[in-house]
Amino acid sequence: MKRLFVLSILLVMAVLVALAHAPSPTAAAPPDYTAWTDQGIVYTAPSGDAYYPSVIYDANGFGGGSPLYKMWYTDGSGSVFVVTSTDGTSWSSPTTMTGLGGDAHHVQVVYDAACFGASPCDPPTVKYKIWYWDIDADLYSINAIAYADSSDGISWSNDQAVTQDATLVLVTGAGSGWNRGSYGPVDVFYQPSAPNSGTEPWDYSYVMYFDGTDGSGEVTGLAYSANGTHWTAYNANPVLYGSTSAAWDCSDDVYGTVYKDANGYHFWYSGAGADNGSGGCLDQPVHQGIGYASSPDGKTWTKDAGNPIFHITDGVPYRAGRVYTPSVVDDGSGSLKMYYSAQASGGPKQIGLATLPPPSVGGTLELRADRTALSAHESDSAVPYYIALAAAAAAIAVAAGAWYSRRRWIR
Repeated sequence: MKRLFVLSILLVMAVLVALAHAPSPTAAAPPDYTAWTDQGIVYTAPSGDAYYPSVIYDANGFGGGSPLYKMWYTDGSGSVFVVTSTDGTSWSSPTTMTGLGGDAHHVQVVYDAACFGASPCDPPTVKYKIWYWDIDADLYSINAIAYADSSDGISWSNDQAVTQDATLVLVTGAGSGWNRGSYGPVDVFYQPSAPNSGTEPWDYSYVMYFDGTDGSGEVTGLAYSANGTHWTAYNANPVLYGSTSAAWDCSDDVYGTVYKDANGYHFWYSGAGADNGSGGCLDQPVHQGIGYASSPDGKTWTKDAGNPIFHITDGVPYRAGRVYTPSVVDDGSGSLKMYYSAQASGGPKQIGLATLPPPSVGGTLELRADRTALSAHESDSAVPYYIALAAAAAAIAVAAGAWYSRRRWIR
C-alpha cells in the first residue's frame, strides 16, 4: 500500500505539470466572407435588361414543394418580373408582375409562410411584401419609397407610398444632406416575434436598410417599423457611407444584402468612387464594384481592408461595365449564393452568380459559425478532464495515506 501511496502522489504531480503546460484554448478563425467564386452569368432576360435581383430561397418550395428559388428583378423602365428555379442556376421564363403601377425599380421582396401573423393563413392571405423605388415619384420625398403586398408574389395589391416619423425622418427633402432623397430600399428584414417598442431597430417587426442620396452620391441608412408601411429612422446619420478622400467606394455605399449569423452581421454592398486628381473623392456611378463590411450589431459597420470583392476593372468581360447589387441567399447547402447585376462594356444588363463554397468557410456557413463557439468549448474541455483526473488521484492518495497511517498505528 505504501507503493500505491507513492504512485498516487506521482500521478497528482504529473497532472499538475500537464495543466501548467496545456495550451490556452483558442476559438477557430471565423469564415472568410470575401472569398467568393464567380460562376458567371446565370440569367439573361428574353428581351431588355434584367438587374437589381431580389432572390429568396424557401426549403418548402413556397408552400408547394417546388420551386425552391424565386428571383424578382426589374428592367429599369418600371416593369418587374419573377423567375423560378429548382437549383438556383437554371431559371424559368419570366412572369410580369401586376398591380405595381408600372413604376417600380430597386425591388426588395420578403416572403413569410405564416402570412405575417394574419389568421387564418390560407391561400388568399398575404405571404409576400415588396418595397421599391417609385421612379415616377418625387425623388426628394418619402414618396420615392413604395410598398405593396401579395398572396402569390405575382399579383400585387395595396400599392402605396410609405410614410415616415415626423421627427426621425428617412427622407428630408431639404436642399442638401445625405438623405435629401432616396432611390428606395437596400434590404428589408421581417421579425415576427419583435415587441415593437423602444428605439432599438431590432426590437421591431420590420427593419429596413435604405438608400439616401444628396442628389449625387448614395449611402445607406437604417429604419424600423411595426407594420412595414410607417417608418422611423434609426438616427440622423447613415450607417454605411463613403469618404472625402479617394477610394474605390468613396462616393457610393449602398444596394446589397445584410446577412446575420453567429459571427455577427455581414453586408455585401455596391460601391463606387475614384481619385479626383488631388487625393479627394470623385463621384462615380454606383455600379463599379461589390464590397464587404461587418458589424456586431447591424448598426456600426467596418469595411473589409481587402475590398472590393469584384470590380469592373477585374478584367472579366461580362462584368466590365457594371457589377453591383448583390442579393445573397443561404440555401442550407453549405455555400452562400450571391446574385448580382452585371453588364459588359455594351449589351443588356444580366444577372450573375458567385458562391462562397465550404472550403472557404470550413463547412456549412451557419454550421461553421456555430462550430466556432464549439471549437473553443472543445479546446477548453480538456481542462475539466485534467482537473477531474487530478481530483481522483488526490482522493486515492489521501485514502492510501489514511490507510497507511492507520495500519502503522495499529502495529
